Amino acid sequence: MIQRNCGVVFHVSLLYNLMLEHEQRRPWWSRIEPHLVLGALPLQAKDHLNLLVQREGVKAVVTMNQPEELLPNFLSTPVSPAEWANEHVAQCFGSTQDFASPALDTIEKCVLFLHDQVDVQQNTTYVHCKAGRGRSAVVVVAFLMQHRQMTLDEAFEAVATKRPHLCPLAANTEEGIARLG
Repeated sequence: MIQRNCGVVFHVSLLYNLMLEHEQRRPWWSRIEPHLVLGALPLQAKDHLNLLVQREGVKAVVTMNQPEELLPNFLSTPVSPAEWANEHVAQCFGSTQDFASPALDTIEKCVLFLHDQVDVQQNTTYVHCKAGRGRSAVVVVAFLMQHRQMTLDEAFEAVATKRPHLCPLAANTEEGIARLG
């Protein structure tokens, strides 16, 4: 029963995001730094794979969605891990339940991947969850804290300036990522 409800909530909130993007009230992605892009679930029908790889120069992706969120559904077909691989895009998976905070070990793994891709290899990297404002934002904030020597407030503000519809961080998330910084 819980999985069914999570599926309904996922689809309703995805539809909401699609409507906001269609009305041009919310961008699908936002460039946080020259090599760091934060955004929503890339979709086939919107040609997101091509736009991200060709126009934005994405060479790596951090996916914070659970595997079932990446399957075709009645609203859309997300870009699959195989499609990213076909474009030679490096991938990191930080599977986290929708509307939940990533586990500390997941954040650490994703931040390490981001550091390697963004700072070491200078690859433009796309970090996403469903809406690009919760799970994926936590990883970007943690990355900025750890590798740009920002405080939690500074990192959150740096991201919120570029992506104003960011979700506030839950208290337990703040405590977890503060330990990383």
